[in-house]
Amino acid sequence: MSSNYSARDFDTISAALIQYIRDDPVLAQVWTDYTDGQIGIILLDLIAYTGDILENSMDFRVADLYLATATLRESVYRIAKSMGYPIPGATSSAADVVLTFTGGPFGVALEVPELTLQVGGYAWRYGGGGILTVGDTTLLTTWTQGEKQSQTFQGDGTSYQRFQVGSVLLAAGSVVVKVDDVAWAKEDQIGLAAYDDQSYELFIDEAGTWWVQFGNTYNGRRPSSDNVVTIEYVVTDGAGGNIGAAVFDAQVISWFAAELGTTVVATLANASPSAGGTSQINLESLRGLLLPWLRAVDVGVTGDAIEALALAFADPVYGSIAKVKAMLHYASMIANVVRIFVASKADDYTLTTVPVALAASLTTYMEQRKIITIEYDFQSPTFKTVDMVMTVRPVVGADTDALTVLIEAAVKEIFSVNTIQLGTPLYLSDIYEAVGALEDVTWVVLTDPTDNVSVDEENGETVQMGTVTINYV
Repeated sequence: MSSNYSARDFDTISAALIQYIRDDPVLAQVWTDYTDGQIGIILLDLIAYTGDILENSMDFRVADLYLATATLRESVYRIAKSMGYPIPGATSSAADVVLTFTGGPFGVALEVPELTLQVGGYAWRYGGGGILTVGDTTLLTTWTQGEKQSQTFQGDGTSYQRFQVGSVLLAAGSVVVKVDDVAWAKEDQIGLAAYDDQSYELFIDEAGTWWVQFGNTYNGRRPSSDNVVTIEYVVTDGAGGNIGAAVFDAQVISWFAAELGTTVVATLANASPSAGGTSQINLESLRGLLLPWLRAVDVGVTGDAIEALALAFADPVYGSIAKVKAMLHYASMIANVVRIFVASKADDYTLTTVPVALAASLTTYMEQRKIITIEYDFQSPTFKTVDMVMTVRPVVGADTDALTVLIEAAVKEIFSVNTIQLGTPLYLSDIYEAVGALEDVTWVVLTDPTDNVSVDEENGETVQMGTVTINYV
């Protein structure tokens, strides 16, 4: 039985199966009852239902390969990562805070350690390292909103181990993963890690939960059952943690200063609001940002982008491309084959096939700019010549020789290189409108062709103007 891949739902699969039985000379003689409830129909319905489920699953998986149709956040993130797009993470707000020391100035310089404080309902942290010089009583420090946290796990030696960080807002760049106290490097995708790399991948699932995942020894190491995995990170409130001026005012903090051998006390104040933090980018925002970025870095991802990229190509030796049509020809988990029809300009009204040398030069150009998982299949359009015969009634006294020139020019404009699109049918209404609009034409009838000229878009068939015969009455 041949497969009809357009029959992908329960009703069309069921109808196709029944039609197959009716068309088979042997089966049709023994299977004559097609009523609901008949055991054979029940079995066919089960097959059709299974096919419907499988097709829906396939459609979902294929759709999630493409930016425009992906519905899973993880899919969009992986598409972005595979293209090298730097996905913006959540950022912490920051505030400039003045520490005024009680009992100062001191006879020695003081180093301010790492400090944490709850201010305005949010956790704030100073990274430490500031020095209060001898004779000073105030020190300007920068605090960031967020709280350092860590979790510890035990490795188990299996492939693609993953550990849950949690449903939190992680500050961008704050995650540090250590295996037995050795920091491992983050890869955008663990599949990009080389054999035995000390690497991990950080990703977020549909529920908004962050995970750390390791490799399989072919792509990144596997922590063994003897390894302790520690994940350190900063939980931030992003834009929600922004605060105004004076929020730190009157806050007091103290610590034991080894330089003095006693506890020091400082009062905090911020004259300005915090520099705003940002929240985790959402799915639609990422989708919207990614396409302009891809075009800006000269990478083809959508059909429109691929066409624009090819049309921008100009070879100083072999010439330029006049028309391009990009179509998804085949989609799979391994590679998506995009068929690209390309044509050159013979004259203002005629397209022609691209010379071999120009096609080779274009192929090299496009291969250097494509995203992964895309394979290009360059083809020449098939040109379909359209000969036209029309009957025209001119106004009384019109110069038919001059009118013939005008009619041919109007028809040429419909077929001009600027107007014609690869794989687009010819609509007779366009010809009627163009010729009928001429001042000296009373009416026009096309006697050949008498219907719209269809084309095979999948094979890049394109209409070209042939002869124009005009009969005046």
